[in-house]
Amino acid sequence: MKRSELRDIIKEELLQEQTYRQYKYSDGKPHQKINTAISEINSKLIRVERILTQAQKLKKESGVGTDRYWKSTQNKLKKLRERIYKIMNGINNLNV
Repeated sequence: MKRSELRDIIKEELLQEQTYRQYKYSDGKPHQKINTAISEINSKLIRVERILTQAQKLKKESGVGTDRYWKSTQNKLKKLRERIYKIMNGINNLNV
């Protein structure tokens, strides 16, 4: 997937965002909204996994080491780890 395609997907998702108030008072029962949200999260994570798998494969095939990453990439990886940790905690809270 090209970087421009990824940007287009992100822009599309940002345009579809709604405030919590709009979400809360939109049509549907709370359990339906939660189920739909979980389903949507799952489908988006599948897309993320595909991108990650492609990047890992390219890294392995091309022999690129982490020493070749830009400084900004290292920072982004750190922030991704933090975000994933927060997401994991959020998922655990939904499961309680």
